[in-house]
Amino acid sequence: MRESSPTLVTGGAGYIGSHTVRALRSAQRKVVVLDSLEYGRSDAVIGAELVVGDIADNTLVTELCRVHDVDQVVHFAAYKSVGESMEDPARYWRNNVSGTIELLDACVAAGVRRVVFSSSCSVYGTPEVVPVTEAAVVAPESVYAESKATIERILRWYDTTHGLESVSLRYFN
Repeated sequence: MRESSPTLVTGGAGYIGSHTVRALRSAQRKVVVLDSLEYGRSDAVIGAELVVGDIADNTLVTELCRVHDVDQVVHFAAYKSVGESMEDPARYWRNNVSGTIELLDACVAAGVRRVVFSSSCSVYGTPEVVPVTEAAVVAPESVYAESKATIERILRWYDTTHGLESVSLRYFN
């Protein structure tokens, strides 16, 4: 990580994203937020620069990362309704998967080195054993969950092909 480089937080005006922005700022980290504000709120981004835009806007993300010398991205921007994903799967493929590919391509172009990805415990489907460990079988049962599992696999390949390191966080609620 470059000493003065800010962290780009996509979806940073949403619930988990805004709390992450606060935690990063409390740790004295510089933060830039990219959010479409489709579901986020600008007043949730306390003390961080907010850029209103879409993760699928490759030109915007590349320029944003270059101008701010971003070295790492925390990626929360995604649609998250299981039910809606089953009713309108293309919306989830376009935003969650295609949008993330554009984001990752912009990261590579701008020299970003690390990505933290907000995944989901839903990638496990209905686990056979509880408590669930990371060794559990990934068996998504919705388009939403499959979009998260797909992005995790894509991230692994971006590391292999571009050296873009990542970690995926699978939250439980």
